[in-house]
Amino acid sequence: MPKAIIESDVEENVLSILQSHGYEIIGADKEEYLPGGSSALRDDYKDVVLVERLREALNKINPSILDEAREQAVKQVLRSESQKLIANNETFHKMLVDGIDIPFQTAEGERYNKVWLYDFNKPENNAFLAVNQFTVIENNVFHGFDYEKFFHLKPSERISFIPDAMEHILKEKDKRERFEREVMALLKAFSLAVPHDRAMKIKEEVGLSQAIKSAITKTTETGKENQEEKFDIALKQILSKAVISDRVIDIFEAAGIQKPELSILSEGFLAEVREMPQKNLAFEALKKLLNDEIRILSRRNIVQGKSFMDMLDKTIKKYTNRSVEAAQVIEELLELARKVREEKNGGKQQNMTEDEIAFYDALGTNDSAVKVLGDETLRKIALELTQMIRNSVTIDWTQRESVQAEIRLKVKKILRKYGYPPDRETRATETVLKQAGIIARDWAK
Repeated sequence: MPKAIIESDVEENVLSILQSHGYEIIGADKEEYLPGGSSALRDDYKDVVLVERLREALNKINPSILDEAREQAVKQVLRSESQKLIANNETFHKMLVDGIDIPFQTAEGERYNKVWLYDFNKPENNAFLAVNQFTVIENNVFHGFDYEKFFHLKPSERISFIPDAMEHILKEKDKRERFEREVMALLKAFSLAVPHDRAMKIKEEVGLSQAIKSAITKTTETGKENQEEKFDIALKQILSKAVISDRVIDIFEAAGIQKPELSILSEGFLAEVREMPQKNLAFEALKKLLNDEIRILSRRNIVQGKSFMDMLDKTIKKYTNRSVEAAQVIEELLELARKVREEKNGGKQQNMTEDEIAFYDALGTNDSAVKVLGDETLRKIALELTQMIRNSVTIDWTQRESVQAEIRLKVKKILRKYGYPPDRETRATETVLKQAGIIARDWAK
């Protein structure tokens, strides 16, 4: 059966022919050319004419004409004289062939400047530019991926299809942003068209796109508002019943992996993530799990939280810059997950509580000048700091400078008691106070 010809195929062939005849071709759907981009061709998506390009062309073709006359010509090109497309096309064709007469007053009466849109005498002065203004989305984002297979699966099998669709979106740089942008536009258009028969005929395709976008959002983003929640509940029910269910897809469940509690990150779970065939999806899912876990950790231990977040950001940048393959960056994330797990269990090994470990880390224990004190001495300092702060904080201590000053002096006294390096004392004191501000809220008397 011959391959169906779609609009994007026709467009690409026409652009290729024009380019062979000397036309400049611009892919206007690229990020830098879109409104707000570094080389934006238009201020708004509604702008059909590339106004600055038009001005440049008129300046070149009509160098002796006054600036005001050329600007009047620009306004006439942009003005629609009729609500009928054919009439407007005929008007523009007349301006293109005959030029535009711009009136001006002289002592002898009204005269006209002829502003040409095309230089018939010197064709080389003209700018021959072809722009693919819009990307044809249908079957484009999923090019090379058989998304229609989804609709032939049993309801119980459909959820396992989602990870493969997500991987197809995530593996190509910038495709995710384009997919999410177009799905939001599709959902808005669909919400306006429902319950028209033609809209209801594509509800399964729309529902699949919405389900994939929701899964990507849940798997990869932290603390962001889900715009889809703004859509009408009835519309969401139409889409969810057409595809899977009304719940957000858990990607690990869809991939057949038993997800543990976030605080565990067991070796068995990490091994299953490593074996996921969808490597880009595995990266995104593991990145979010770690990000969530580190944020929780930061609420109790600012030093550990910052250290692990810096490590995570460094690894993410490698992937974003495509300096390493997804499989390699997954290994780095898995190793980071192990370090997070080990640090969380570090207090038990030293017979210390989470709060005591937090103050232990606040002492800058990775600093070589501090390490000379030895683990046992640092442990004693942390225990004494924890007890002192627990006994010193009051309900509004973070707003009372006198109480903070008193605690600051007590911290320094303890540090000096154990021979803490004087040149590290100020930084350690401030870190201890910041740590106290986070975990001592519940201690206030």
